[in-house]
Amino acid sequence: MAIVEAESPSKVVSISVNSALSGECLCSKLVLQSGATVGDLRNAITEQVGSSGRTCILFEGRVLASEELLVDRLTGDVTVEALQCPWPMLHIAYDNSVVETWNADSGELVQSQVLSKVAAVSAAFSADTRFVILGCNDGLANLRSADTGGSIRMLQARGGTVRSVAFSADGRLALTSYASGTSRIWNLQTGACVKSLSKHEGQVFATAFSKDSALVATGGIDATAKLWSARTGKCILTLPHDGPVYVVAFSPDSASLLSGSFTRAVAVWSTTSGELLYSLQDHDSRVFCALFSSDGKSILVGTESGSVSLWDAELKTCIHTLRGHASAVQAVAFLPELDMLVSGSEDGSAMLWNRTTGECTKIFGAQAGTGAKVLALTTRCGL
Repeated sequence: MAIVEAESPSKVVSISVNSALSGECLCSKLVLQSGATVGDLRNAITEQVGSSGRTCILFEGRVLASEELLVDRLTGDVTVEALQCPWPMLHIAYDNSVVETWNADSGELVQSQVLSKVAAVSAAFSADTRFVILGCNDGLANLRSADTGGSIRMLQARGGTVRSVAFSADGRLALTSYASGTSRIWNLQTGACVKSLSKHEGQVFATAFSKDSALVATGGIDATAKLWSARTGKCILTLPHDGPVYVVAFSPDSASLLSGSFTRAVAVWSTTSGELLYSLQDHDSRVFCALFSSDGKSILVGTESGSVSLWDAELKTCIHTLRGHASAVQAVAFLPELDMLVSGSEDGSAMLWNRTTGECTKIFGAQAGTGAKVLALTTRCGL
């Protein structure tokens, strides 16, 4: 093990502990001098530990959910430790506007905070998990820092309840959908509505961006899923269903769109032709959430009954049906770092599942038993 001391002009002095075998930085003790900024800290972490995202910060012996939480403490010399993070974090948003951060490996609750006094109807995290949007009954969508809880911007439109929200992959845009049947695309830098999408008849339950942000999808009570150009705001395709559409999600290459509906099936469509490519049948109740894995080879589905199904998207076969939730599953996620799956329910709990065996290995839920419902969840490995 080698110890290397370095001083940069950014007011951050770092002492690095490197592997004697590989030379890889295992841990850096960073002394933030008076006047240092969060940007200085981020740059130092990148220089000393790397930019892979697999890092975490220890301050006074406690793991911080984000370096943003040091903002109020940067008035004098502050010492933190940045190290390679061996565990992923799980972030959960509830309808009581509480957001929790968990160590998904140990099951430790890292942080819990109330972001608003107003109850949420819908929620979504940005891809880097630094931001969250809470959609409310009064037509407001509240953009907040998931790290500090601070309000950044209010996205206001006349459309009734904000039924669904989504971020673009780069975090620059948001999509909000309303009970009135309209949807809006927002520039999050300025807070301006850049496109209004008005084709659904009745409530819009589902929204999604393609990975390249070129397309958006919506699903509604009118038994249709619609594909739109994010640039022009024009409807490209209307995909008919036999009942209300509760979820839409793009494949990683944006070539396919999945939709889940009243019919207890997940349909997968071509985003070019609108052709129905295949359908995953025989779920035990209405499909409320679903998504592709990052490689597009698997699909994870959550239902009204509380069950979760893992599908092989290439073979079109169900690998596991997972049961344990007492109420509808509203959010699902893949956790590839641990080869796990995560599901969040209206019963207030989130469950961690072994992807290979289908066994539930952990239950997260400081809000379980309070009546709070999980609206959204996401995972991240390190900062």
